[in-house]
Parts: sequence; C-alpha cells; structure tokens
Amino acid sequence: ILMFRLKKARPFIVILLIALAAEILLFNYKAIFSLGYNQTQVGSYTVGGGLNKQNDGNLKMVRTGGYIEIKDINTNVKNLYIDVQIFNASGYDSTSTYNGKFDTTQISVYADDAANAQYQKLGSRDIVHKVKQSQYITLHLSGNTNNIKIQFDEQIGTVMHIYDIAYNAHVPFFISFGRIAVVWLVLSVLYLLRPHSGAYAFIYDRKNVKQKAVKFIVGIGLVLIFFKVVNSNPYFVVPRWDQHYQYQDLARAFAHGSVSLEDEPSAKLKAMDNPYDTDLRTRLNVDYRWDRSYYNGRYYVYFGVLPELIFYLPYYLATGEDFQTYIGIYIMGVLLIAGTFYLLGSVVERWFKKTPFIIYMLACVMMCTGCGALAIMMRPDFYSLPIITAVVLSLWGLGFWIRSIKEDGTLSRPLLAAGSLCMALVSASRPQQLVVSFTAIALFFDPVFKKKILLLGKKYGNTAAFVIPYVVIAILVMYYNYIRFGSPIDYGANYNLTTNDMTQRGFVAGRTFLGIFSFLFETPQTMAVFPFIQSIGVSTTYMGTTISETMYGGILACNMWLWPVAAAFLGKAGIWKNKKALAMMRAMMIAGLVIMVADTQMAGVLARYVMDFCWIFFVAASIGIFALYEYISENGSELSLKLYKCFMMVAFAEGMFYNFMRIFMSDTESIVESNPELYYRVMHIVAFWM
Repeated sequence: ILMFRLKKARPFIVILLIALAAEILLFNYKAIFSLGYNQTQVGSYTVGGGLNKQNDGNLKMVRTGGYIEIKDINTNVKNLYIDVQIFNASGYDSTSTYNGKFDTTQISVYADDAANAQYQKLGSRDIVHKVKQSQYITLHLSGNTNNIKIQFDEQIGTVMHIYDIAYNAHVPFFISFGRIAVVWLVLSVLYLLRPHSGAYAFIYDRKNVKQKAVKFIVGIGLVLIFFKVVNSNPYFVVPRWDQHYQYQDLARAFAHGSVSLEDEPSAKLKAMDNPYDTDLRTRLNVDYRWDRSYYNGRYYVYFGVLPELIFYLPYYLATGEDFQTYIGIYIMGVLLIAGTFYLLGSVVERWFKKTPFIIYMLACVMMCTGCGALAIMMRPDFYSLPIITAVVLSLWGLGFWIRSIKEDGTLSRPLLAAGSLCMALVSASRPQQLVVSFTAIALFFDPVFKKKILLLGKKYGNTAAFVIPYVVIAILVMYYNYIRFGSPIDYGANYNLTTNDMTQRGFVAGRTFLGIFSFLFETPQTMAVFPFIQSIGVSTTYMGTTISETMYGGILACNMWLWPVAAAFLGKAGIWKNKKALAMMRAMMIAGLVIMVADTQMAGVLARYVMDFCWIFFVAASIGIFALYEYISENGSELSLKLYKCFMMVAFAEGMFYNFMRIFMSDTESIVESNPELYYRVMHIVAFWM
C-alpha cells in the first residue's frame, strides 16, 4: 500500500524538485552570475543638478534634475546596487506622496561606455528601501565604463538618504517559498490536466469524502487569497473619501428613525432650479455632498438598502461604532466562493452527471478568480458592496432553485422558497440583477407548462413557496422607495449629485455598442514590464454624455475560459444531450447581456460593473464546458478529446495569469500607490529578470 501511494505521489515530488531547481538556478540566476564579479563599494560621489548635500548627510532636491555621479570607474560594469530612502524634512520615513508612490524613489541611470563617450540614458527604475531586490539593477554596457550618473526623478523639497552604493555587486539569493509553492501548484494542475491524465476518471460525486476534502482545501485556499487581497490596499481599508461613508451615515439616520441622511443640504443647493447640473453647481460654488441622492430638500442613499440592514445598522446598534466596508466585502467574498461551489455542483448533478471532478473544480476556481471578485477584493469600496451582495444572493438562489427540482420531477418547497427569497432580495441590493430571476422561465419550464405543478396547476403549495418571497420583499422594497421618492419603483439613482444630470440621461441606443464592445471584446494594452497588462481608456465617437473609467479589457477578450459560451449557438450540432441545460445557458447569456446594456445606459462603462454580469457568463461557460466534455468523451475522436483537454490547460494558465495580474494593474488608488512594498515585492518575484 505504501509503495502504491508513493508511486501516485512520485510525479508531484518530481514537480516539487523541478520547482526547487527553478528557484535556485533560474529565478536566482543573477545571484549565480554575480558570484564572479569584483564588487566595488562607492566611497564617494559628486552631487550635482538640483541636489544639495545637507550637514546631516542627507540629500535634498532644491530643483528638478538632481543627480549624483560616480567617476573614474574604468571597468566593465555589470550591475549597479543602490539603497536609497526618501525622508521628510524631519528625518522620518515619508508619509506624503511622491510621484504617486509612498517610500519609493524613482531614479534614471546614465552611463558612458566603449560605444558612447557621452552619457546615454539606460532607463529608469523604482527603488524601495524595504524591497532589497529592487536595489540591484542589471546594466548592459559595451566595454569599460568611466562614469555613471544617477538622476533622482523626485519632487522639489524631497529629502533622501543613500545607505549604500556599489557596482558589480554580489546579488544575494532571494529564495521565495511562495514562488516555489505557486510554481509547484501550477505545474501540478497542468500535470493533472494533461490529455493522458488519470484524473479525468474520477467523476464528480458530492458525497465522496475525498472530493469533499479537496473542495474544502481549495475553498480555504481561495478564502485566504481573498483575505490577503482585501487587506492589500490601505486606501480602502480606511477610505479617505467622504462619499464612501454613506452606509455609515444611513445607519445613524435609521437608528434615529429617519430614511433620509441627517446632513442638512446647503441653502444654495436648495435654491437651485436644477441642482443636478454639475457644471452649474461648480460655477455657483454650491456646497453639496457628492454622490448622494438629493430629493425634495433632503439627502438620501440610493444604493441598495440590504447591505445596510445586514452589516451597518446591526453593528451600529450593537456597538455605537461604524462598520468597516472592506470587512463586508470580504464576508461576501467568502459566501461567493461557497455559492460558486454550490451552484456549479448543482449544475453538474442536474444535467452533467459524467463530469470529471477535476473539470468541476477547475470551473469553480476559474469562476471565483475571474468573475470580478478579485478586482473587488483589491478595491473593497462602498460602491462594490451592493454588487457583490447581489451576486452572492443570485448564486445561492440559482443553486437552491436547481436543487429544488427532484429526480422524479417534483419540487422541494423549502429549496424553492429559499431560492426565491435569495433572488427577491437582489432587488434590495442591486435591482438590475433581478433580470437573472427570469432564467426561471427556462429552469421551470417543465414544472409550469408540462407537469403544471407550479403556477398553472393546483399545487398551490409550490406556487406559494415560489411567489410569496417575491411578494413580501417587493412590498417592503416598494414601501421603502415610496416613503423616500414618492414612487414604489423609484430607487433614487437618477437624483444623485455626481458628474452628470441623470434625471435627463434616458435611454440612448448609441451608447449600447460602446458598452458591449468595452465590456466584452476590447483587448487590454500589453507591455513587457510587470504586470504586463495595462488599463486602457474608453474611446468612442459617440457625441453625447456618457460616463466611463479606465477598463482592463473585455471579459471575452481576456478570459479564454469563457469561449465555450459559443456552444450556446450549437443547438443543432448534436452536442446537447440535455436541451434544458442549453435553454438555461442561453437564458443566462441573455440575462447577462440585458444587465450589461442596462448598466451602460443607466450609469456608463465602469470597471466595477463587470461583476454585475461577468459571473453570469462564467456560469454559462461552465455549462458549455461540461456539455462539450460529455459530448466529446462519448462521441468524439481521441484527437478531439486531446484538443479539449489541451484547451483546458491553456485556458487555465491564461485565465489565472490575467486574473492575478489584474490585481496589480496601475490605476487611481491602485496597489502601486497605496502599498508599494507589496507591489514591488511581487513584481520582483514574478519578473525575476529585472
């Protein structure tokens, strides 16, 4: 038995040895190459340009272009080592922003060599005092070098201290156990996904103890990743923007018996004929609260009330303190992981009972990391909480609904009611996601129209279980809307004081294509430096008012895992043994497109809106993946099955790379600004050649 287990573990031991070898020989190649260098410490250097040396030994930028020079080197310089740190005027570590970064020194390196008698600029680099890897810079020069100039690209008034400078330095070995673990994990997954892998023989079984253990371990791994990411951006752990505290303000208002915020609008705002005209408010110097709804002389919160009732109000009533938004985002992230496992497991058990466990697990991991949740964990802001709350409710609601249909075609009323309750509560969090409720037409087509045990027949208990949660929640939400805005269907979003007058926004068909293209098909900008993918602005010939932010590529352009949604158009190709699954897949895609267009029309093209519908496309793609495997494994050739499995490998590698690099893309309030130590540490672990 022991020998059998060792034989099964042998490939993973070999992969671990490969990961260890790669860590030493590949990822630390600079340390190996530098062993033969003749390291030279720089004892003195000249100071020039706009840089002054102070009595305490620190350097101060008095004007731009400050630099130091290392002269009379006369040797072939292979690398440069510099440890420098920014200080403020009092000598403490800087807490103010320099060039958009904290405690990060930007330098440009110039040098002469055998091919250039004058200085040539070699490039620029960010040096972080706490990240040792950032301080070793490989140089590519021709022949001997006589002089090196290091220019500091910092603001006037910056004070810095140089701890050490050397050239031809011995680079230390930077052993990263995290990198070893990631390489081992990725190679192990790819090994399990290879065409001849025996892992495909293990069919998904919810009751299998070993499979439960694997799901638990993977789930905990995702929970830990979410925890690390949600705590990685200090800007959103303690937001510095007033509008991010609306739910906290609403908790105090609710506690005092009011549905409007307690802040009194200014007299100037009340006197305006059109308070929603942004430019006019600015021109008249009107004092107002940004992004609140303003209606009949009072401020309101137009975002869904459910997160308020789940988190902020109970916490305030219990402690008298404000609930922190990023904690709510994380809790919902954990529930999203569990909901994804539950929903996709329900899909497999209902329609694709021959699905290998490894494909199910892969679908869960890809959906959890690719649906937009990681991006929201990276920016756990107030705006994203109602979005992720609605997604979690929808995941669980669909899962309950699917499981409510028993094998004999009858319905489980508790599960039916639980599903309807979750789906109905979406209206109190993110109303546009209510569109997902209409997938019930595809899901319950047989119980309604054929067996007549729901809605149309005499099974009143089933109908009550399905309908009553919607009725109760609708009454409560409509009442809340009515007492605020005088209409049961008015959530107040059009009255918000933001960048444009949304009371006049309306539906304009010309915006639709822009949203579909940006959200689905636009490719991101790639580059040769970490994180290799760059955000892009939204360009359009649309002549009118629309709102857009920098985007990160369309979900179909950036996630190969979603490409099997094309199977929805192959209804007559013979791959769909179960037409109900095809109907559900198409219903999901239609719901996703409707929400996408609604977001574009109601608000604009914003990165956080991707999560409104991205998870829907992941569910649809998972259905397509399961269906394709079932068809190819039963009816396809050996070659087609190999190609399918190769696609799984490539899609997994591409998706994981994009989804995790997306965390580090530079944008406003990004990790490179708020947490440069983490950013540059990861950068040098990934881009080890820098």
